[in-house]
Amino acid sequence: TVEQVQKRLDDQSPFVRVRYQDPAKKKEFLDAQIRFEVLAAEAFDRGLDKDPEVLEATKKIIVQKLTREEFDNRVKLSDVTDDDLKKYFDAHQADYQKPEMTRASDIAIAFGKDASSKAAAKKKAEEAQKKAADKAKVDDRNYFKDLVTQYSTDENTKRAGGDIRYLTAAEIEEKYGPAVKAWLFGGELVNEVSPVIEGKDAWHVLKRTGSRKAIVRTFEQVKNQIKNVVFREKRTDAFNQYVEGLKKKHGVVVYEDKLDKVKVNAVRPG
Repeated sequence: TVEQVQKRLDDQSPFVRVRYQDPAKKKEFLDAQIRFEVLAAEAFDRGLDKDPEVLEATKKIIVQKLTREEFDNRVKLSDVTDDDLKKYFDAHQADYQKPEMTRASDIAIAFGKDASSKAAAKKKAEEAQKKAADKAKVDDRNYFKDLVTQYSTDENTKRAGGDIRYLTAAEIEEKYGPAVKAWLFGGELVNEVSPVIEGKDAWHVLKRTGSRKAIVRTFEQVKNQIKNVVFREKRTDAFNQYVEGLKKKHGVVVYEDKLDKVKVNAVRPG
């Protein structure tokens, strides 16, 4: 009908519709619709509408349509209140308030409880520090990594070239002691090498490799950002509740013990 052709034409983008101002192109559009309809009619005559592959594709389309109809108006962005936003902000402080952090590479030389062990370890640390502080090599991180391999007794950081990653002041003090924390947070100069510092159970020679200022964001600063997150969460919660209700309505029973019979072929083709 004229109305059906008009609707299909109106569904095209404005840029595409311009070409159909030409009567010949408009006739081509009509021919395309006729071609589509006769092919669909033939497919129905052959019973392809009952084909499992077609039914599966149809299910996907109608599920999308049902979801849009149910949730486009069920949960709206305007439903998210300031109380919702403040509650989320308070529960996710770690995302918006980050303390100052520093990063370093570490030559750690462990010592025992006896004085002789401690003295021997310190002598080794002083030797490593003298090499690490060489002004001609201070900007060469690979050189420091070689010293870590040569001197450090900490196998965990040794594999990473001595890198201890970004840590807060509290984390560094807990792990290495107050003296290490004091030096690392006492400056910001990248590639600066520390003197030999006594830690909890080792002497340390540190090379500062980075620093991050503290991040403090107020509720008003992140309010709009949070709104979209809370909206998605509300929508997801509403959707999950809706699905749980449908499971009961349609009598869903799940036999998880049967799942072992489903084999997963994890071999990649080729």
